[in-house]
Amino acid sequence: MRYVSTRSAGFGSLPPQPFSAILLEGLAPDGGLAVPESYPRFTAPSWRRCVRSTIVELAFAILSRYADDIPAADLQAIIDRTYTAATFGSDEIAPLLDARAGSVSASRVQRSDAGVQGHRAAAPRPTCSSTCSRNRTRR
Repeated sequence: MRYVSTRSAGFGSLPPQPFSAILLEGLAPDGGLAVPESYPRFTAPSWRRCVRSTIVELAFAILSRYADDIPAADLQAIIDRTYTAATFGSDEIAPLLDARAGSVSASRVQRSDAGVQGHRAAAPRPTCSSTCSRNRTRR
């Protein structure tokens, strides 16, 4: 994976750089953002493996495609030290939520051997439009 500047992509003022060269800079020397020359693709089988992965496995599967100049063992060690209950304050590091229900708090998603299953939790909060329309009818 090589990164180029959004201000010079394809024009040569910033030659393509590996991840480790752009990681700590923030901005490219020309003031643009460092972005991938192209984005990695997941095949259907690799995506299905990701769906059944833990957050740590998923982080490695994604980050290793963008930071391919960091040795796999080093990247795995960084991820293992980062995605911990101590860092996130809970064993539930990154709970998955079902956004299809219209509210992030409306539905929790739990993993099972069969894949992802949604379980109804708290009722969704009223949206601005539903709250505003109720207020207009009271006047």
